[in-house]
Amino acid sequence: MRIELIHPMIVHFPLALLFTGVGFKVVSFFLRDTSFYRYVEVASWMVLSLGVCFAWLAILSGEFAYDIEKKNLCKEDVLNKHAFLAYTTAFLFTAALLLDFGRAWMKKMRLFSNKVVFVINFLLFLSGTIFLIFTGAFGGILVFEQGAAVERCCKTVRL
Repeated sequence: MRIELIHPMIVHFPLALLFTGVGFKVVSFFLRDTSFYRYVEVASWMVLSLGVCFAWLAILSGEFAYDIEKKNLCKEDVLNKHAFLAYTTAFLFTAALLLDFGRAWMKKMRLFSNKVVFVINFLLFLSGTIFLIFTGAFGGILVFEQGAAVERCCKTVRL
């Protein structure tokens, strides 16, 4: 098996999990005064935690693919932008999730409930989502425009 193909197999998990987790966070915001709030909040933490774990696994597998594919590309700068965006996305979601855990703990311990922390957390999740979109877009450019990890077939097709 070609080791550079592990990255495209793993990368779809953080995409789906992080988008779903952010969706749960949005829903939990609107349900914060209902009895369903805690369930949706815990669901968002579980999904986002899995998404962050898979994001770091995708980065690890992407590092293996990077070393193999960089010599086969016309524009290596697209690969570098994709890697930078991926690291930034993973750091933003990790920070947002840790801040969200900390905010919930401080609220439970009745230390304080600061709206500034809530806004910072919201901006981290929002920017992480935006970076996730651009990371996927640059990954698509690598595959569909530059043929990263695509095996070229030598056979000619006759009609």
